[in-house]
Amino acid sequence: MIRMNEEILRLTHQLKALLESDPLIIDLKRAEEAMENDKDVMDLSVKQGKAAEWYYDSKKYNGNDSEETKKALKAYAEAKKNLESHPLVRDYLEAYQKVRLLYDGINKELFSYLNLEMCPNED
Repeated sequence: MIRMNEEILRLTHQLKALLESDPLIIDLKRAEEAMENDKDVMDLSVKQGKAAEWYYDSKKYNGNDSEETKKALKAYAEAKKNLESHPLVRDYLEAYQKVRLLYDGINKELFSYLNLEMCPNED
C-alpha cells in the first residue's frame, strides 16, 4: 500500500508539473496578471463591488419589490456588464473557460469510475 501511495504521489507531482507548463494555464496566468494590474479593471471592479453591496443591502432592508432595490439591481447589472465587457476581463474569462474545460476533462478521466458512495460521510 505504501508503494502505491508513493507512486500516486509521484504521478501527481508529474501531472502538476505538466499542467504548470501547459499553454492554456500559462495563458490564463498571463491574462490574470494583466487584468489584475490594470487600473481601469480595478476601478470597474470597485464600482461593481459597491453596486453589489448597495443592491444586497437594499434587498435586505427594503425587499425585492421596492423601487430602491430595483434601482440598485439595475446599477449592479450595469456595473457587472461594464466590468465583464472590458477586453482584459474578456480575455481572462475566455482563458479561464478553456482551463476549466481542461480540468473537467482531467477530473472525468481520473475519477469518473469512482463510486463516491463507497465511503459515505457519517455525520
